[in-house]
Amino acid sequence: MKPEEFPDLLRDPTRFYLNTYLPRIFSAFEGFEHFPVLPGMFYFRAITGLRSLANPEFRKSLQRVLDASEVIDGYLTRSAQWATRINALGYPLINGSSSGAPYDVIADYFRGATGMMKDLFRNKDKLLETIDAMRGHLVKAAIANARASGNPIVMIPIHWAPDAFMSPKQFETFWWPSFRQMMLDLIAADLIPMPLWESDCTKRLETIKDIPPGKCIYWFERTDMVKAFEVLGERVALRGNLSPSMMTTGTPQDVDAAVKHLVDKVWNKGGNLILEHAFGTPDETPVENVRAMFNAARLAYLIR
Repeated sequence: MKPEEFPDLLRDPTRFYLNTYLPRIFSAFEGFEHFPVLPGMFYFRAITGLRSLANPEFRKSLQRVLDASEVIDGYLTRSAQWATRINALGYPLINGSSSGAPYDVIADYFRGATGMMKDLFRNKDKLLETIDAMRGHLVKAAIANARASGNPIVMIPIHWAPDAFMSPKQFETFWWPSFRQMMLDLIAADLIPMPLWESDCTKRLETIKDIPPGKCIYWFERTDMVKAFEVLGERVALRGNLSPSMMTTGTPQDVDAAVKHLVDKVWNKGGNLILEHAFGTPDETPVENVRAMFNAARLAYLIR
């Protein structure tokens, strides 16, 4: 998205998606720039305005999208069948839907890193307005997807919140307000936000503490988990953050010591802890290390 297109996205997001954004980023949608402008169509215009649908380029694009939709429908049908089967075996999925932070979605998929960095200074007001508008779209989609899945947990990977990416002032101005409101919106819909705080967010802990207690799961990759417990222990359930490198290259003794550290410093002190790696178990992890993790956690539970 170009900086001069902020007003287009804000004024009519559906038209911007159909006529500009989708044809620009997906070759299958090339031709959708001919999709008719629906608002303002009335009386005979509601009929004659459809002429652009006869455009050969649009029809080719529409057929590509319809073909793709059949493949996607098959994939999602199989996925739902697998989820039903795995749930029946006693292994519920950890989340029912996923979303993104409003700032991250604009930065990752619309403006890019360079454009977003410039917008912090050159387009501050439009950027803040767009971030808030995106929050509304994301919340609606997340609620609908969670309802369809039957699982209230909404996973939200976090890309631009880490300590090294922006100053505390920028974080508190551009990033946190919209995301905090997004979590409040999801909580109000009886859902459980589960942001995955990527990289190191230790310096953000005091800020991201400002949420209702007992309503969220905070999943940390590299953030100091002991410090996270000290700051957030009464607010959220914690998830993570065993090192993937340790799991893949360490020994069972290393894994056992890492689990005991989290148990002693977090769980045994009253923390709500979901033992996990940074992003799940790496494929390359030796089986004996996975067993060491399970055995250490089981022993801690039995002792407690």
